[in-house]
Amino acid sequence: ESSAAYDGNHYLYLSGKDVCFNLVYGDSWGTTAHLNGLVVGQTYQMCVWAAAADSTDQTLRFEWTPNGGSTDLISYTLAGNSAWSDTTLSAIPWQQYCYTFTPTTTDGVLTMSTNATTSTSIVLDGASLVALPEPSSALLITVACMIQLRRRRR
Repeated sequence: ESSAAYDGNHYLYLSGKDVCFNLVYGDSWGTTAHLNGLVVGQTYQMCVWAAAADSTDQTLRFEWTPNGGSTDLISYTLAGNSAWSDTTLSAIPWQQYCYTFTPTTTDGVLTMSTNATTSTSIVLDGASLVALPEPSSALLITVACMIQLRRRRR
């Protein structure tokens, strides 16, 4: 457990029914990343460190919307954090959550959000986006490494 941001000195606080600090996106409150220059057919993984900022279970949603395409959505339930305090900002049990997607266009919008219709509160930090190797490429790399290791043993 941490009493501070996961990475650096700041983190993002999202709270449902709190219009002062959040961006409304559909039926959720969240933050968006406009992604450009993606490779069509390449698999990407977006990861973020998150925690509930309330004593009850909370919802974290990832939504990928390619330009001209339909939205893909995945949700995670974050366990409630009874030690959370808005004044002391103590005991943040950071956990990493990831979303994998394969774009059909070179650009789109990725949203990380919470439920706007409830009092949901979450904190986010340390977001990263990486291109994953194709399964066939990963297998080829593994086989090549195994062959190289066998040659070194001889």
